[in-house]
Amino acid sequence: MRYRTKLRCLTLALMTAGLMPAQKLSNPFFVFENGAGRDQKAPLEEQAAVVKRTGYAGLGYTGVMRIPEMLQALESRGLKMFSIYVAVRLDGDRAGYDAALPEAIRQLKGHGTAIWLTVQGTAKDGEERRNTKGAGTG
Repeated sequence: MRYRTKLRCLTLALMTAGLMPAQKLSNPFFVFENGAGRDQKAPLEEQAAVVKRTGYAGLGYTGVMRIPEMLQALESRGLKMFSIYVAVRLDGDRAGYDAALPEAIRQLKGHGTAIWLTVQGTAKDGEERRNTKGAGTG
């Protein structure tokens, strides 16, 4: 497509964008925990208050510690913990995951929280590889 044609298409799209009624998203929109004050060491209750005040449907959490407290802080405000983000290693002597992960899974049962795994490891050629996959808890 030539430059002028692309420019006309873009101009037309921008002009008509304001004419169409805004549609509400059908999927919930949530914030990752570092956007709610985690990096500033904000207390869990304060993080949940920020999530509510800023209009998100809930939060994606990092790690497996203090899950019951964060669930309570979120759910008491009508919010949801949509995910937890945890690492697993699949190589050599360092293979494994946080020992608290099985208990975290039990704590999350029935909350509809997805477990986002960052699968880490070193290939036989020594190259570090990462892959992230999601799994639900139901």
